[in-house]
Amino acid sequence: MSELNTADESEDARIERHASWAELFFDLVVVAGVAALAHALGLNLDAAAVGFCALLFLAFWLLVVVDDVHASPPFPTPTATPL
Repeated sequence: MSELNTADESEDARIERHASWAELFFDLVVVAGVAALAHALGLNLDAAAVGFCALLFLAFWLLVVVDDVHASPPFPTPTATPL
């Protein structure tokens, strides 16, 4: 069975997914970080500020991507079978 729900699956075969509290908190941190960068750029709009905000946004974006890649396993983990 695939990880994603598809239209041709029966109701019993569908996987119910929920976001964890940690994931929701991290999403909120991302939104706050982007808002802080936008606020810093709005205070003085010149070439140096745009370059600095672009550099900060790149660092922030890389942090989010690396955390997301690190947090999710590349393959489904097999279930343990008792001996």
